Amino acid sequence: MITREAQEKLFEQLPKLERFFRIITENALVSSRKRALDLIHLYAKQRYLEFELKHRDLLQTLPQKLIAKYIGIPPEFLSKLRRELIEEERQKGLK
Repeated sequence: MITREAQEKLFEQLPKLERFFRIITENALVSSRKRALDLIHLYAKQRYLEFELKHRDLLQTLPQKLIAKYIGIPPEFLSKLRRELIEEERQKGLK
């Protein structure tokens, strides 16, 4: 861990590093705000589908508990939601 004082000194010596960390911090803030707004405004199904689109690679590697926690629903509800989505896909395939 680096102290704030050491960080400031480093940024003075390497201005491009300061810009790099500022951009990373701004992106993290935007992402955090979007996630908070999604939790307020989107239904659980919409949040899951958005997660699925953005993080398809994580669906098979993360435990359902973590995915459920990230999108703000109980793990049991996530299981039910996934079953419903699979059933919807099956129904589309039959039409």
